[in-house]
Amino acid sequence: HDLVAFVCGGHDVVDEHRAWLRDDELWRYLRARQYDVDAALAMLRDTLQWRDAHGVWRMHVERAAMVDKEGATGKTYVHGTDRRGRPVIYTRDRRQNTTDYDDQVMYMVHTLERAIASMDAEARGVEQWTFVMDFRGRTSSNTPPMKTAMEVLNVFQNHYPERLGVALLVDAPWAFSLFWRVVSPLLQPATRDKVVFVSGAYPPAEGGEKQRVLGEHIDLAELEDEFGGAATSHWDAARYFAAERASAAAAERDEDDGDDGDGGDDGGGGGGG
Repeated sequence: HDLVAFVCGGHDVVDEHRAWLRDDELWRYLRARQYDVDAALAMLRDTLQWRDAHGVWRMHVERAAMVDKEGATGKTYVHGTDRRGRPVIYTRDRRQNTTDYDDQVMYMVHTLERAIASMDAEARGVEQWTFVMDFRGRTSSNTPPMKTAMEVLNVFQNHYPERLGVALLVDAPWAFSLFWRVVSPLLQPATRDKVVFVSGAYPPAEGGEKQRVLGEHIDLAELEDEFGGAATSHWDAARYFAAERASAAAAERDEDDGDDGDGGDDGGGGGGG
């Protein structure tokens, strides 16, 4: 509790802060700042303020209408795991359905929180995610503006450090190279090395380059069929969010039961996502 209060820097400490500030979280921030304690502390405090300001702790409840709207078409979601047990996040710009760029960023945050909630951190040591970014059908009308893209990048780097396992960019158009030239110098070298460009025929040929490269990272039984795998890529928003909210409700019941106990432990599993 003393450590949590110190990290919070004099701000009111709430249960969400205690649950989030686990040892593994502290280590990620230290690694992200090359074990410079002062820099890691400043980064942590900035993230705590950001999470408080945007209501990240209970977004799945307090901003449920936004989540439902942004997620209606399945433009971004968590599905399955890669060969290391890391949750896979699929994104498809062609399914973009809104023009509220702030909400688009926060829906991505919501998806990241869901991915974290699904990680088997204690048993398997999973603390990262894998991205499959599908650029097929990307046009100027469904591509977010540079400002939004840079804000998402800021969120990734400054508020979810050391979380990226690999980003698989599938069929990126030539125009994306312009964005990559702007963004790549801003990334840490270790992050740049985690970006893999994948291209090939659609639908993917059996044993083709696209299936082979993606299959190196994601077992074909887990990879969605649009990319040459066996898992269905059918999007069912009602089912996806119903499962999420049931999980969140169960987690909150568990927390309430813990609070009612006589151990007085504030302990902390991750929040529902």
